[in-house]
Amino acid sequence: MPQEQEPCINDEIILAYSMNLLQRFRHPSDMLTLMFSTVKNAGANLEETLRRIEEGEIYDLSIIFRKMNLDD
Repeated sequence: MPQEQEPCINDEIILAYSMNLLQRFRHPSDMLTLMFSTVKNAGANLEETLRRIEEGEIYDLSIIFRKMNLDD
């Protein structure tokens, strides 16, 4: 049985999506590598990428709030 291969996605397209998302979320350009890998791992599917970013931001916020409560 042959294995299914993921469709080949052009790195230039992934880079363009990544740069657009950096601008959209106003993230610094030094996060380009992280954004690129997020877009690539999501198969250049913008809906999936946005879902993953949102999950990560919610996770980051929960950590920040927990640390703030521990410092009180």
